[in-house]
Amino acid sequence: MPPSTAPARHIRGIDGLRALAAFAVVAHHVGFDTGATFRSSAGAVLARLDIGVPIFFAISGYLLGRPFVSALVEGTPFASFRSFWWRRFVRIYPTYWFVLTVLALTTGLTIASLYQFVVFYGLLQIYDPDLALKGMVQAWTLCTEVSFYAVLPLMALGARRLLRRVEHPAARARALLAGCAGLYLLGLVWRLFIFTADPSWGRAGLLWLPGQIDYFALGLAVATVGAAARGRASWQERVERAVARPGVWFLAALAAFALVCSLGLTRTVQAAGVPLGLDAGELARQFLYGLVAVLLLVPLALTRRPVGSARVVFSTRGAAYLGLLSYGVYLWHKDLIPKAQLWAGDELFQGDFWQIFTIVCLAATFLAWLTYLFVEHPTLQLSRPADGRDRTAWSRLVGTAGEARARMAAAGAAAAGSVAGRARGARADAERRRRGLSPWWLAIGAVTVGAFLLRLAYFWFAQRNAYACPPDQLLGCAGDGYVYHTSANLLADGRGFISPLGLLAGNVFPSADHPPFYIVYLAAFSKIGLDSYRWHQFATVVLGTVSVPVAGAVGVLLGRTLRERGLGGLAGSPWLGAVTAVAVAVSPAVWLNDGLLLSESTVVLTVLVAAWAALAFWRRPGARRAALMGAACGLAALARAEAALLVPLVALPLALVAVRNRPAPGRSAIDAVRRRLALAGWALLASLVVVAPWVARNLTTFDKPTGLSTGLGVTMAYANCERTYYGDLVGFWWYDCKGDVDLQADVDQSVLDARLRSQALDYVRDHRGRVPAVVAARAGRVWGLYHPNQVAYLETFEGRPLWAARASLLTLYPIVALAAVAAVLLRRHRTVVLPLVAPALVVTAAVMLTFGQPRYRATADGALAVLAGIGVARVVDAVREWRSARRSPEVRPGRSDRRPATVP
Repeated sequence: MPPSTAPARHIRGIDGLRALAAFAVVAHHVGFDTGATFRSSAGAVLARLDIGVPIFFAISGYLLGRPFVSALVEGTPFASFRSFWWRRFVRIYPTYWFVLTVLALTTGLTIASLYQFVVFYGLLQIYDPDLALKGMVQAWTLCTEVSFYAVLPLMALGARRLLRRVEHPAARARALLAGCAGLYLLGLVWRLFIFTADPSWGRAGLLWLPGQIDYFALGLAVATVGAAARGRASWQERVERAVARPGVWFLAALAAFALVCSLGLTRTVQAAGVPLGLDAGELARQFLYGLVAVLLLVPLALTRRPVGSARVVFSTRGAAYLGLLSYGVYLWHKDLIPKAQLWAGDELFQGDFWQIFTIVCLAATFLAWLTYLFVEHPTLQLSRPADGRDRTAWSRLVGTAGEARARMAAAGAAAAGSVAGRARGARADAERRRRGLSPWWLAIGAVTVGAFLLRLAYFWFAQRNAYACPPDQLLGCAGDGYVYHTSANLLADGRGFISPLGLLAGNVFPSADHPPFYIVYLAAFSKIGLDSYRWHQFATVVLGTVSVPVAGAVGVLLGRTLRERGLGGLAGSPWLGAVTAVAVAVSPAVWLNDGLLLSESTVVLTVLVAAWAALAFWRRPGARRAALMGAACGLAALARAEAALLVPLVALPLALVAVRNRPAPGRSAIDAVRRRLALAGWALLASLVVVAPWVARNLTTFDKPTGLSTGLGVTMAYANCERTYYGDLVGFWWYDCKGDVDLQADVDQSVLDARLRSQALDYVRDHRGRVPAVVAARAGRVWGLYHPNQVAYLETFEGRPLWAARASLLTLYPIVALAAVAAVLLRRHRTVVLPLVAPALVVTAAVMLTFGQPRYRATADGALAVLAGIGVARVVDAVREWRSARRSPEVRPGRSDRRPATVP
């Protein structure tokens, strides 16, 4: 038999019902936390709005049970269980993990041990009585849902075995309804067992699947009725007649809800999630909750399309829109309530219900919208085949009303059946697909989510307490991290760019030790109250994560360029962007810095942005793209001073050679030269405009002319002394090298910088014979060629774990080798490689002037990872070509014992 052909249609009204259930739970929790449940006249209603959970369970039973029930009624094979479980996994876990992680970082939600990490992230907390209602309180329902997902295919297999001798579909449907009744009774018996036997696990057993199975059974029963009615006139007629007036069902549901509100049940019990005792009222509550869920579900599920009040209430565009966001609203809302109360100045159990409810609904909906765009939708597409992925969900959420009307008009024209209407509909559909999100961008989005989780785990488990410094040891403990952190807070407080080191000694004077980009970025977090070390570390994690989609954009651009140059395979397609995104996401040299308070994450991002802008300009030269390229290089200079070399090394050369030598028809060669100079001028001007405010501030603040920073002098002073020339730290730096210079004294920073540079240059001149060896050692240290083990060990002094430093070192060699493969590939196909190679030249020049430290390689690490990704793609293509050649019947060159293949 073929698999079941039961329609897997989308039921828009159920989206609206899901939204109703989500916001009912929100109102229930807000009522409890504000105390309105206990002291207001509507408290009895608020206490019973946890009915949203039974509605969720009934919806799950219906939607997930439909394909299994249809297969059982029709006698057809089941679809793949593995596919079912995979779809359920990507539906629940990735979004839950994301929200749980964010809440663990931003609220009082704590994960104190590895055991709790496994329990909470695995949705297993209901099986531990001590953790059942901890973590995300509302997540206990997800634990129960996941249990239902796990056993539903197994229950279907058992039902198939029991029904193997029942041939008539109607008889099978009746038997399945009897099975649903048995599941409902199982829920009742389980609850009676929990209350009477009082097992060792306590009342947490009520949250297990057997304690909630009655709600799922009701949804399965509705699915069974729908499957029995499909294709059977007698059943279909009865069902259509029954649901023809949905308003009657909704009024009955309202009456049942009013009845349960009038029972006088304690309001504390259900708000806490676990009943305190068993009585007639508790049994009535359980029954009426299920009844309300069924009365709301039936007129939406058992009709071809919603009519009457079902269409007006649950099938509007707004209701469907909120239903799409309901999962995110459900996950976010509970921990937003105390934030809203804090903002409103309310205490626990004291507050205005409507004010807090409005704030929470707006905030939860907004966060759910962002979560859907960047987490939920990209991961949901992973459960669908490539040709069935929905590329329009983003446009449905962010598209304009005009675009929505255009899509509706195209759909209506196609449905009209006319040739012209179908043609217009086809064109509109092609345009929609063209504007939709491409699958490689979905893959890049999924990689970005994974990269964020990787960096977050590294920060939380390896770097969370790296800056827990005693007050009297801030400088020695945190180093540059303390400088960036304190500078950002001082800037956010309106004190400008002043020296944190001088502030430790009680001196207040302006500073330009570092370019401003990273400090300004951290100050933005400080300005909104996120000013602690951990918050600034988290801000750096976010910054490092953004580098991943930018690397993906660079890969997409290069893949398209290589395809235009005639290269096929993975390297010659936009899917190259997914490979480069993975390369940057997993490269230890990149994520090693993302949990620290250092500017390396900033320079990785800005250099990749500059590379993307340069490649975009190379593909289509123009004044705007030249200015964008120059501005991106200027932005990189504001992240790390040596990145200013990208302007003469990348922006200006590309602008001067981008226009082809052969003049266009009607133009002379001098016109091409003028255009080249104009493009170079635009690039240079844009870079100067970006850095001008900072440079102007420095020129007017300090006594001596100062450009991007005053940090070169102290850096050179640290690197030029006996121990870094003749001792065990050749090519590295040592704090005592600077001599007796007081960095905390109230001295003009430009004057101090000049003094330290002069001191370092004097030492260089006195030991000029040793300079070549020291310079080579500096370059060798940064590229892992000189004392690599010592270099990895020295990295621990700035807070990097030794294992991470060694991982960065060991992966450097294959990355460089693959980058070389990529560089050859790009040049062979006439594709510009300079934007990705120049950062390595910048790094080498910078460390030869200062000292060799792996974190200075960050300027090139992102670009090298992108090149390594291209190299991986090329290796994959080469392996595929080799395997294809082996399967080919043609003889390899040099084999004379076989006749050549005949060409037809």
